[in-house]
Amino acid sequence: MLDAHLHAHHDPHADYPPHGTYFNCAIEPEEISVMGDLVQRLPGLINFGGLHPVQYSKKSEVLGTSESLFKTSLSLTDNLVKEIRNKTICGIGEIGLDRRPAFAKTLPEQMVVFEKQLIIAQDYHLPVAIHCVRSIGHCIKVLEKIKPKTPLLLHGWTGHQETAKSLLRFPVFFGLGLGSQWTREKFLGMVKRLPRDRILLETDWPYTNVSSQLPYSQVLELIYQIAAQHLEIDKEELVSIILSNGKVFTDCPAHRE
Repeated sequence: MLDAHLHAHHDPHADYPPHGTYFNCAIEPEEISVMGDLVQRLPGLINFGGLHPVQYSKKSEVLGTSESLFKTSLSLTDNLVKEIRNKTICGIGEIGLDRRPAFAKTLPEQMVVFEKQLIIAQDYHLPVAIHCVRSIGHCIKVLEKIKPKTPLLLHGWTGHQETAKSLLRFPVFFGLGLGSQWTREKFLGMVKRLPRDRILLETDWPYTNVSSQLPYSQVLELIYQIAAQHLEIDKEELVSIILSNGKVFTDCPAHRE
C-alpha cells in the first residue's frame, strides 16, 4: 500500500510494512539530514524536503524581525537545491500556507517562500506536497502565477466540491486522511465526485487524526478500509488505484535520471 503523506522520521521505530510506498515529508530543511537513515529499512521511502509554513511562523518568534526571518527562510530554501543535487530528497514538501490566527500575520512572507519553493520544484521537475489551511484562495493565486507542471499533493483535503473542481486545471491530487470528515454528507459527496485518478490516501503519521492508539500498520489499513467503504469499491481495487496514482509522483523526470 501507499501512504501519500507522513513524517516517518518523527517516529522511526513504528511498524512500517517493509514493502510499502511512503511519501515522507520534512517540515524544515534541517530535518533532511536525518531522513536518509530509514531508507535502508524501507526501500519504498520517498523523501520530500521543504519549509512548512507553521515552522516559518515559529521561527519568527525566535528571530524577531520579519526581515531577518525572511532572509533566513530564503537561505533555508536555497539549501533545498543542495539536497536535490545530492539526491537526498525526491520531492518538495511539506510546504504551503496557513492562515490560522497564530500564523496569519506571516501570510505575505509565507506566500513568497511558498512560491520560491514551488519554482525550485519546477526547475528540478519534482513533485510537491502542499499544506493549505484556511488559505486555499491564496494558494490558487500562487498556482495560477507559477503554473506548475509537476504533480501536487494537497495534504489533508477536506474542501468544497466547487473548489476541488477548480483545482483540477492544475496537476493536483487530493490527499484524503482519517478524521470526522468521513461522517459528513457534504464531504462524502465531494469525495465521490473526485476523479478516481486524482485521489491519494495518507495517514499524516505520527500526527494521525484518530482517537485510539493504534499502531501505524493498523492506521494505514483503516484509511483504506474507510475510503473503500465510502467509495463503494473493493479495498484491493482501491489499493491498485492509489498505487497507480502514486506512480505519477515517483515517475517524475528527476526520478528517472
